[in-house]
Amino acid sequence: MSLRSTLLAEGPGWSVMDVVCTARPGDPAYGERYETACVAAVMEGTFQHRSPRGAVTLAPGALLLG
Repeated sequence: MSLRSTLLAEGPGWSVMDVVCTARPGDPAYGERYETACVAAVMEGTFQHRSPRGAVTLAPGALLLG
């Protein structure tokens, strides 16, 4: 997996993490699973998100609510 994560804050039942994808073009794709609710902000680069509801390309400024 090509992720680097840093815990920024946490409390009872919540946490905030800075997660950086370090994958490069041409690297193999991999699946991510979220066991809890998440909010992700795309700061740079683009990536594909797929779910049973469809697929979308996320670019800088996009928010993913999952």
